[in-house]
Formats: sequence, C-alpha cells, structure tokens
Amino acid sequence: MSSARTYSSPLRARQAADTRQAVLAAARRLFADTGYAATTVKQIADAAGVSAPTVYNGFTSKAGIAQALIDYTNQESGAQEMARDVAAARTPQDMLRASVHLVCVLHERIGDFIRVLLEAASVDAALLPAVAAGRASHAGPQQLLARRLDEAGALRPEVSRDTAAGLLTVSTSPDTIERYVADLGWDYDRIEEQLTDAMVLALCRPDMARQPCLPPLRGRPDA
Repeated sequence: MSSARTYSSPLRARQAADTRQAVLAAARRLFADTGYAATTVKQIADAAGVSAPTVYNGFTSKAGIAQALIDYTNQESGAQEMARDVAAARTPQDMLRASVHLVCVLHERIGDFIRVLLEAASVDAALLPAVAAGRASHAGPQQLLARRLDEAGALRPEVSRDTAAGLLTVSTSPDTIERYVADLGWDYDRIEEQLTDAMVLALCRPDMARQPCLPPLRGRPDA
C-alpha cells in the first residue's frame, strides 16, 4: 500500500517563511507599542494579515512567538561579525573599545526587544529560562575577555580575574546601557567613549593598556 505523498515546493516554503517573518515583525511592533501582557495572539495575527490558528500552528503560544523573536533577533543582530573585532584586538584598550561598541550596537538594534523580553518574563514564567540564557550568553564572553587581560598581565594588581569579569559583565549589560540611554540621555557614541575610558582606567595597568600584549582569544568571542 502506498503512503500519501507529502507535497512541498519552493513556493510553499517561501510563503511559509514570509508568513513567519510577518508574524514576528507584527509581534515585535505590538510588544514594543502596547506591552507583552496587553498583546493578544489575535492582535498579532490581524497585524500580520493571517488567521489566529495560523499563528498558533506556527508558534504554539504567545511565549512561543517571543522565543522565536529571540532567535530571530540574535541572527539579525550582527553580533558574530562584531565579535571578530573583539577577538582580533591586540591591545587591552582596543579590545575593551570593541567590546563596548558591540554591546552598544546590539542595544541600538534590538534594545526594544530586550525591554520587551524582560517585561514579558515578569508576567510569563515560560520566558524566564530565555532571560537566564541571555544573561549567561553575555557573561560568558566577558569572562573570556577578563581571562585574556589576566593572561597578558594587563590587569591592575588589585584587580583579580573574577573581579574584572564581574565589572565587565555588569558595566556592559543591556540593563546598564539602557540606563545610560533612558536616564542620562546619552547617545551611543558618548556611551562608547565614556565606558571604554572607565573600563580601561578600572581594569588595566597604565603601562599595558595600549601595548599589543594580548594572546589569541580562545573560546567563543560573541557577546
């Protein structure tokens, strides 16, 4: 007995991808404008020009849409390309500047969604693991940068590797960048300049900050 043939085509796949992108774009806009809690799946479907069952079939739930948005924004952020600049830096100052530049560009590109995700996790426990994973994905690379400074002998004598990692993680976190933007009204160029200078002053030996002393970066460089 022959089995039923599964029908697929490049056109159908492209239509499905277009529908998915339309839903994600509508969800991101509505989440930012009205908040995660106040946005319904039907509103997202209407804004995307599809039916609510289509959205449920593709994402299962509103939390599923948010999780898909996390994956999408990570892919579209350009973090991998900028992380290569961090990895290629040979002086502590250049490495810290490239790292601060990376987090500022990410905040400029996807800061709206970071705010949405934090708000969403406060009302939907299903998203708490995603928030925890995001924090871990930021902290891990900062630990690598601290190790790189330590191995080069570039840290101030009173600054341990763990202390450096903690300072880097908190000082360049999305929450901190948001405070600079929202509370102080700083633009990203000013944040990059001031935060880089502060990190160099707090972490690096003055005689090493501009020296090409850094060993190759081992491990995952993306923030």
